[in-house]
Amino acid sequence: MTETQIKWLSIIRDWEVSGLTQDKFCQEQEVSKASFSKWRTKFIAEGALKPRIKVTKDDTSPPHAPSGFIPFHIDANTAKQKGMIEIDLPFGITLRVPCDVNAGT
Repeated sequence: MTETQIKWLSIIRDWEVSGLTQDKFCQEQEVSKASFSKWRTKFIAEGALKPRIKVTKDDTSPPHAPSGFIPFHIDANTAKQKGMIEIDLPFGITLRVPCDVNAGT
């Protein structure tokens, strides 16, 4: 990996844990949004980064849910599936939960 690639990968990983929008982060770091997007797309295509899933809060979320936490529900159909639900957290942590988990246990 070149110095430039290492630099941009570090910048993008800093953004992932910053909690800022790309626009705000690029503005604060004084980096080009176009270059940021180009490098991020390249790293995702190469597998160096995982794409982020944009999650929006829906009307079924309880009003007391802490900021940053999003409740989800595993229905009966999902619970019958074999496999894992993966939740990517900051700092490269992945939480894996079996789909066939019994909510009552």
